[in-house]
Amino acid sequence: EATITPLCFAGFSAMKAMNTKFNDDPTKGSRPFDADRGGFVMGEGAGVILLESLESAQKRGAKIYCELVGYGATCDAHHITTPAPEGAGLAAAMEMAVGMSGIDKNSVNYINAHGTSTAYNDKFETMAIKTVFGDHATAKDGQFVVS
Repeated sequence: EATITPLCFAGFSAMKAMNTKFNDDPTKGSRPFDADRGGFVMGEGAGVILLESLESAQKRGAKIYCELVGYGATCDAHHITTPAPEGAGLAAAMEMAVGMSGIDKNSVNYINAHGTSTAYNDKFETMAIKTVFGDHATAKDGQFVVS
């Protein structure tokens, strides 16, 4: 479960997936979707999301932050570390999530992208987002893509 191990570090280094362009300025290290990106910065972290039924949360008087209304999962089996060209599997997962949710794509205002800061993955993830969300993906009306 830990990513910072000699094996993982060596593997990502061999793939040239880790950033080496900005070693002297860590504030510039991770630059997903940026023209001057150079790969990701390996790190570790943790977070917890507690899922419970609406009925249970209301019964205990919990502050409800969000509702999970849809999800999508795919496995394009193109390559162990890279998505299929044009991001077909990525787009399919997003289409499933939006379809299950029943919401209008134009009402989506936040996308938490994978954003590896690598030229290959960023390119096809961007293509997938644009395939699914069309003009809304590049609109300046409040949509945010982060990683």
